[in-house]
Amino acid sequence: MPTLAGREAPGTRGITTRPGRAPWGTYRQIAQVLRQRIVSGTYPDGSVMPSEKEMCIEFGVVRGTVRHALGLLRDEELVVPRKGVGWSVTSGDGRPAFTRYERVASQLRSWVEGAEPGAMLPGESEICRQYGVSRATTRRALRLLEADGLVGVVRGIGRVVLQTSSEGP
Repeated sequence: MPTLAGREAPGTRGITTRPGRAPWGTYRQIAQVLRQRIVSGTYPDGSVMPSEKEMCIEFGVVRGTVRHALGLLRDEELVVPRKGVGWSVTSGDGRPAFTRYERVASQLRSWVEGAEPGAMLPGESEICRQYGVSRATTRRALRLLEADGLVGVVRGIGRVVLQTSSEGP
């Protein structure tokens, strides 16, 4: 239910709005409400929060006020902005929830770190099948490993383990 000017939104405990500018410090009150929702599990770790527009409607404020509140939560490492996704609740250790390709890369990284240098990685089609992802997702995951210098492409052979993270460059 959207907040109407001068009324309290359900679940916002004392945040009232009025026509025109929001009272000084409203962003802190909004941040406190969102913080409580994160801690209580209303917005669990890894979840995407409602859009800024939805929060603006709920709290009856402009986008700048919502962004200021989210900025406080970002500084506390409770949320992170995700391009094309919105704001995500962090996984509890300051890291955002993984995207699909990051999850695949993380699992492949575990395998690579236990493999000998020169070991071959499964082909793209095998990785797609094994993890149930698209070829584009697989390629993004492999690019992360290549960027970290763990995996390389050998022409005519495929992708191989270059080094493990415990070895020096």
